[in-house]
Amino acid sequence: MKSIFLTILLCFTCLATFAQEENIVSGKVVNTAGVGLENVHVVNLNQVIGTITNKNGEFKIRAVANDTLHLSFLGYKSIKIKVTNDWIKFGSSSI
Repeated sequence: MKSIFLTILLCFTCLATFAQEENIVSGKVVNTAGVGLENVHVVNLNQVIGTITNKNGEFKIRAVANDTLHLSFLGYKSIKIKVTNDWIKFGSSSI
């Protein structure tokens, strides 16, 4: 009886672990003229993962609130941006 209970408890514990939601943050990197920049490097410094922007300057990266994103592009000054709860909740942001 104890082993059956332990097995069922272990199964539910594993399911709860896999049920955690992944937050995907999306954004668009634009220059002063409002044109999207292609191939901007976007790195989440907290989770050590990265991506690059597409031809329209759009990107998606896994992040949680208070993570720091580092954006760099040749010829432009690199910037660091904090991910906020509003950004996660309301979706895309222009940078």
